[in-house]
Amino acid sequence: PFVLIGTTAGTGSEITPFAIMTVDGTGRKQSFSREDTFAAAAFCDPRYTHSLPLPFTVSTALDAVSHAVEGYFGAKANLLSDAAALAALHQIVPTLRQMGDARPEEVTPQQREALYYGSLAAGMTLNHCSTCFPHTMGYFLTEQYGIPHGRACAVYLPAYARRGVEYLPHKAQPFLEAVGGD
Repeated sequence: PFVLIGTTAGTGSEITPFAIMTVDGTGRKQSFSREDTFAAAAFCDPRYTHSLPLPFTVSTALDAVSHAVEGYFGAKANLLSDAAALAALHQIVPTLRQMGDARPEEVTPQQREALYYGSLAAGMTLNHCSTCFPHTMGYFLTEQYGIPHGRACAVYLPAYARRGVEYLPHKAQPFLEAVGGD
C-alpha cells in the first residue's frame, strides 16, 4: 500500500490515483492510474510545503488551478466536482495574486495553507473529471521546451476558460467570481 506525503500545493496526488512518470531516454511524460494507486494513508499538512522554493510553489499552484478549471468546464463535471473546483479557485487564485512578486521568505504559512488546501480541492475535481487540453498541450511545452508543468498548463487556461464561458454560460458567473475576473 502507498503512504503519501503532500510536499507541493499542486497535483493533489496524495488523494488521487494518478501518477506521472518521465520516460528515460525520450523525456516524454506518461500518466497512469489504477484503483490500487490510491494512498492507503496520506499525510496532508501544509507545513510539509514550507520549504518548497518559490518558483515550484507558484508552478504547482498553477497546476492545481489547471485541474480546477479543466474539471469545472470538462465534460465529466457534476455538482460535486464543480463545488470542489470553485473551492480550489477561491483558495488559490486570490492567494497567488496576494503573493504577487513575493520573495521566498515572504510566502506566509497562511498563504501556503490556502494553496495546499486549494490543491486538495483541485485534486478532488481531478479525481472525477481528469484533465483536458491545457494539460495535454502543457506536456508538449514541458517536454520540448523545459517549461515547468504548472506554468506550461497555465499557458492554455485563458483560451480554455473563454471557451468554457462561451459554451457553458450558466457556469460563467460562479467561475468569474472565483477567479476575480470579468
